[in-house]
Amino acid sequence: MQSSETILIKNRKTGFFLNQEICTALEDISRQEGISLEKLCRLVEQKKGKNGLDLALCLFPLLYYRRSNLKRK
Repeated sequence: MQSSETILIKNRKTGFFLNQEICTALEDISRQEGISLEKLCRLVEQKKGKNGLDLALCLFPLLYYRRSNLKRK
């Protein structure tokens, strides 16, 4: 299932389509970090490099949870 989101980045509305599981993971991470989903997406956008925002947002939860898991070991 795909989910459509629209957020403000650099004072522009930016839309993206993501898998529902990715959206849920991003929402969970934003809650865990104590920031809004919009702010989390802006932070990912700032660090995405040459990748598109959709891909960066898909990869972010994987990298976040991987890094979190490595810290516990």
